[in-house]
Amino acid sequence: MRRAALLSILGSLVLCGPASSQPSVGTLFIRGSMGFATQALDDWNDDIDLINEGVPGSSGPKDLDNFGGVVPWGVEVGYQLKRSFAISVGVLRQRDLLENSYTIPLVDALTLNSELAMTAVTGAVSYWPPGGRGFFIGADMGMGFGTARRDFSQSVRETGDWSGSGLVGGGFLGYEHQSRSGLLLNGKVGYQLQNLGEFDGVYVTSAFPSPPGGTTVNGPPLDLYGRPMETDFSGFQFLLGIGYAFGGK
Repeated sequence: MRRAALLSILGSLVLCGPASSQPSVGTLFIRGSMGFATQALDDWNDDIDLINEGVPGSSGPKDLDNFGGVVPWGVEVGYQLKRSFAISVGVLRQRDLLENSYTIPLVDALTLNSELAMTAVTGAVSYWPPGGRGFFIGADMGMGFGTARRDFSQSVRETGDWSGSGLVGGGFLGYEHQSRSGLLLNGKVGYQLQNLGEFDGVYVTSAFPSPPGGTTVNGPPLDLYGRPMETDFSGFQFLLGIGYAFGGK
């Protein structure tokens, strides 16, 4: 429902905007954006699926939730160089939190709480084709800075805290309207490559009752079979923005 609502708003913005929506040359602009983004996170979701399948050593399927879509938000500052070109720098934040639990009285009890978050800092170039009536295409590239936290409890308790960074980038298309007062309305859709690879951090395993300090392992997050997991935030993004343009010719 959330995705359908955002697409409906984006469609209305694109179809109803007036033809005089081309950004003005020489404007310095700032805008905030919010929307919906999908996330790959294959390794993390595969690990949850292993638990759901009862592998290894559990009492049966757990029906635990996977990571899915998120609501990214951010801010962007840019400059309209020419009638057809603009450059900008932006920061976009996304965060996903899972709180899973499963209990069979006197048989099995499990909790799995996980948090994955990323802040992307990118530079972008946008191009408005002649006669495009406010439609544009563009690409961005920069760095993504991610964190991961996990608290897993069954016969033992395992907690982890990791972080990592990597190159991110993608392409997008959209529509922008600039009113005479300087108000900006913007909608865009695109795909972002955001695989930050294997994070690094600390993983602590404690048996019940827990010995002092437990067992600490430095390294990347591991799945149930002890294999390193990558943290891939890649996916489609749908963003709506509002802002203001200063100056212009």
